[in-house]
Amino acid sequence: MNLYIVRHGETDWNKEKKVQGRMDIPLNEAGIQLAKETREALKDINFDYVFTSPLQRARQTAEIIAFPYTEQVKADDRLIEMDFGEYEGWSVTEREENAEFMKFFTDPAGFVPSAGGESFQDILERIRDFTEEIFNEPALQDKNVLIVSHGAAINAMLTIIKDNPLGKFWGEGVGGNCSVTKVSVWKGKPEIIYEKRALGKER
Repeated sequence: MNLYIVRHGETDWNKEKKVQGRMDIPLNEAGIQLAKETREALKDINFDYVFTSPLQRARQTAEIIAFPYTEQVKADDRLIEMDFGEYEGWSVTEREENAEFMKFFTDPAGFVPSAGGESFQDILERIRDFTEEIFNEPALQDKNVLIVSHGAAINAMLTIIKDNPLGKFWGEGVGGNCSVTKVSVWKGKPEIIYEKRALGKER
């Protein structure tokens, strides 16, 4: 099984560096174009299955990359972005001035979510549930699978695949919009072939 894990295309909130989380922000024109460029870069791959976060920025990206096989796109709530609760919509200035929020980046183990938000343990639990199901699903063996999700959710997936401690959740950071990670799975065991590669044109 080959998994192609893609972060969604750019949104206006990405451009403005605002905290998106569960806010359902659509792709902007640059994001649509970047998804088309990623589709072109992956054109030689026939995706047998496509899984996406239900948020529209991810669904749009999945549908563009999977075109014309968009009927194969299946939304899975486990792939949704981390819920930031009261932090959603915050600007760069607002979050940089809040020491508790900045632990999100600098001290994942010490991060305490705001009211209504998710913890790192929460997102790791639901992403682990998804990956274990995918890795061991007989119908997916020997197939090419596209997964479109979000920055924190993809880092959670990589943390699980690498069996990293929570302190290394961010690794070398979050991949750019439409960055692609390829994972090969053999008998339920994943191996990263390449990570967070930008396949569309650089912006």
